Amino acid sequence: MLGPKLSPVTAVQVKLEYLDQPSNTPPNSHITPPVRVAFMTVGRDGGDVIAPEVTNAIQVAIGTDPSESATLSGTTTRTPTEGIATFADLSIDKEATGYTLDADAIDSSFTVGLPLGIPVRTMWRRVPSPSLAG
Repeated sequence: MLGPKLSPVTAVQVKLEYLDQPSNTPPNSHITPPVRVAFMTVGRDGGDVIAPEVTNAIQVAIGTDPSESATLSGTTTRTPTEGIATFADLSIDKEATGYTLDADAIDSSFTVGLPLGIPVRTMWRRVPSPSLAG
C-alpha cells in the first residue's frame, strides 16, 4: 500500500485506489466494467473518501503478465474528473488468467507508483466450426 503523499497543488494527503473489479473479458475486448482509479484521502470520520480536488493524470499499465507478451491497448493515461479517472477503452490482446494492472499518478514533479494488483482475467471461448455434410 502506498504511504501518504502530498499533492503539490492541493497539499492533501492522497493515495490511489481501484473502485471496480473487472470481469472475465475476452482478448481484444474492452475490460468491463471500465477500470476506475480514484485519488483517496482521509475523510472527517477517518475513512477514505474521494479527493475531487486532485487532478494529476493517472496512468495504468500491465503489472503481472502471465502470457509474458501481452499488450494493453486503449487510452492508458487519463486526467481524473472529480478525483476519478475512468479507463473505458482498455483491452488486453492475449488470453491468460492472472493479469494485474498497476496505476501511477503522474506529474512533472513526482510520480506515485501503486502496484495494486487488480486482477484482470481474460477468457476465450472456442466455438466449433460447423461441419459440412457431404
